[in-house]
Amino acid sequence: MRAHVKTTNTRQSGSSVTRVALEQSSADAPMESPMLSWEGPLSPLSSIQSHSEEEMETTQPTRHNSFCTLCQDGGDSLYLCSECPRVVCEVCLPIPSEGQNAVWNKFVCTSCQELKDRKQGRLTGFFEGFTISKDGVEAPAFPAGLQFASDCGASARRQIHDEEVLILHFYCKGMDPVGSPPSALEAMIGSYFPCGALQLRSIQFDLGTDRKVKAHNASMEKLAEELCSKTVGRVVVFVTTHSDVESGNLFAGEFAPSAKIPQLFHDLFGSSLKHIVRGGILVLLSCWWSHQYPESRAGLQDSVKSLQVKHCIAFSARRFQPALASFFLTALFFSHLIEGFDIPEAMPKALTNGFDLGTHADVFCFSNGPSTSEASASFIATKYVWWNANHRPYGTSLPLLCPVCRAVRPWKQPVIRDSGWTVQCGNPCCGLRADGTHGPAGLVAGTKPLGIKFVTPTKSRPSGWFSIDVTANYL
Repeated sequence: MRAHVKTTNTRQSGSSVTRVALEQSSADAPMESPMLSWEGPLSPLSSIQSHSEEEMETTQPTRHNSFCTLCQDGGDSLYLCSECPRVVCEVCLPIPSEGQNAVWNKFVCTSCQELKDRKQGRLTGFFEGFTISKDGVEAPAFPAGLQFASDCGASARRQIHDEEVLILHFYCKGMDPVGSPPSALEAMIGSYFPCGALQLRSIQFDLGTDRKVKAHNASMEKLAEELCSKTVGRVVVFVTTHSDVESGNLFAGEFAPSAKIPQLFHDLFGSSLKHIVRGGILVLLSCWWSHQYPESRAGLQDSVKSLQVKHCIAFSARRFQPALASFFLTALFFSHLIEGFDIPEAMPKALTNGFDLGTHADVFCFSNGPSTSEASASFIATKYVWWNANHRPYGTSLPLLCPVCRAVRPWKQPVIRDSGWTVQCGNPCCGLRADGTHGPAGLVAGTKPLGIKFVTPTKSRPSGWFSIDVTANYL
């Protein structure tokens, strides 16, 4: 592979950004690793840290990232890894000028170095053994070693991606998209995508009649033609609508009757957008009724498999407020779109950063496993539940009132065991009879759900999240 320099414009300021594109010149030709001149805007810093330290893969990159994998910003120059798309800026790795030629064609980032050390079963010094010629004599290029102006707080698997991302937001007529999670997501990650590589398209739908469906399909055909003329890249689709209390169906318009879930998605995407949605991430911003009825659950499963999306995120609140999911979804897609983690492994960090989402809704993740066709796709449904040792043992919210004395929030500390939990009313007058004798005080009990897996740390923590495999409920 050989590298050449290409100049484009940034979306934020219009200033030029020098990027690297890679061309195949010879199967045996070594890949060059020049420093990359950077004149564009710096990305915003993020305080969100990755927790996963699973082994990462390294492959010959077809393109490199634009932001330093260590600081998420960048200096005047970037070193391009010869084995993966990561880059490191000269601020994080100040290589002395006399030693730059030694690594010019051989630069390997710290993540790839760590992977090599793991495979070899031994630790080696970074750039140990590199030499330079001085007066015809080979001497160590870095006799004092190299020191990074960065720490190891981030996961070795993290990248700072800036590949094209398309966000489609379909919202039912009559619902206000202002302040919605897609808008919050665009505002959060937009600075990581120079040159207009991030697109947000908000599309209002009203599919109450055949005529309206036909008009919508015509506009989707035009949108598909437009998108196909560009590089779409990764796709995230949000669908905001109401669900029917009595059936779990989804509403197709402001005054339209509810439609079965597969029918709504068929009318929404048609044949024009289905190939664009395929392999993407679907987020359903709707109330929990779609998860309450067997027919609607089966319809949701059929839709996820038919659309062949990789993952679908949904929520369980009776009166779901999409704004309360913004923190969670922003953290989730920051990990997925920017840092390069798959949705299930990004879940723990996103749930931890979900603010008060856990008190409002459970989170569902529906996943399609690897397959060669829709029929052979494996379907997995996972439910994430927030627990609190004081008032939500094993994910069950304590009642607001004692069933005996009707006092508000009177509960003592719950007694939690491996098999379940109990909690007593703390009102000393609970169960007091008119004759002055005491009857049974208020008591609430529950069992531990089967098959739970704690996905956030539990030691010395009063609350967190656990997951349950609920695949059988959707088949």
